[in-house]
Amino acid sequence: GTSFISIDQAKRNLAADLPDWQFDRVKAAARAEWTRELGKIAVKGGTDKERTIFYTALYRSMGRMMDITEAGDVYQGLDGKSHSTEGHRFYSDDGLWDTYRSLHPLQLLLDPGRQVDMVRSYLRMYDQTGWLPMFPLVNSERAFMIGHHATPFIVDTYMKGNRDFDVEKAYAAMRKNAMEATMLPWRRGPASDLDRVYLEQGFFPALRKGETESNPAVYASERRQAVSVTLENAYDDWALAQFAQALHKDDDYAIFMKRAANYRNLFNPAIHFMAPKSADGKWVEGFDPKLGGGQGGRDYFAEVNSWIYTFHVQHDVAGLIDLMGGHTFLFLIKSIRSFVSS
Repeated sequence: GTSFISIDQAKRNLAADLPDWQFDRVKAAARAEWTRELGKIAVKGGTDKERTIFYTALYRSMGRMMDITEAGDVYQGLDGKSHSTEGHRFYSDDGLWDTYRSLHPLQLLLDPGRQVDMVRSYLRMYDQTGWLPMFPLVNSERAFMIGHHATPFIVDTYMKGNRDFDVEKAYAAMRKNAMEATMLPWRRGPASDLDRVYLEQGFFPALRKGETESNPAVYASERRQAVSVTLENAYDDWALAQFAQALHKDDDYAIFMKRAANYRNLFNPAIHFMAPKSADGKWVEGFDPKLGGGQGGRDYFAEVNSWIYTFHVQHDVAGLIDLMGGHTFLFLIKSIRSFVSS
């Protein structure tokens, strides 16, 4: 028996999960459960190998989030304490930077009730820590990567008609993250002086060429990732604006829609790429779109470069096309890039 709470709880879990241990029975029950889950998608055609690849991928997509509800409907919270689930399953172990784009939308299609319980779980984590987490583990928050992506995760769930959670609390939590939390990579907590540049000027500030980092809030090995931070938070702000509009919070809708356009502040028309700016609003000299800056591109980007992140405007594709010069110019750029890459 296992437990995240105590040895005694592990004994209770064992008694509840396997009251009459018998290997073949347990094996058959596990196979039946996985067959039921994987059977939610029926595939026609293809080879045996292709179908095996598909269902293996589908199996792996069900690894997160993890249901950590224990016998007696209790769970270990992010505050290190045992809590009652209060009528729903409690989920943890997520990595929103990795999962909000496609994994959670897939899970929402396959099991919307389960995803609603995940949203409820995030709101319980908010109660316990004061923030919506980024990478919640079993009993702690690991503030990995960037963005406040609990927002699009929750908004997507709501917009697709799954609303059996505390909607006003969810809005308050997302708004607090957007207005008061730091955007710094691999950090969770109150906003820093660098965040104020974003709030006041509409972009996250990068270091000048050759400038040494002096801000103690910056996670040394991860750097500022300034362009990626700006782009990803612009999308989060757009998602929050849609939620504000749905809840008739018109003033907030205007605020967050304005911030959703912040990606425009980092599009450099001279090179037709997203590019970093220092806090004084000037383009960083010597910037190369192919080289993100430092190990993993972390000076300006989250593990890639501007050839990738320039297109991270998923909420306003038409606006990005306009910045690039319209459809004809975009087609020309795509053709040139395709030729160069080949």
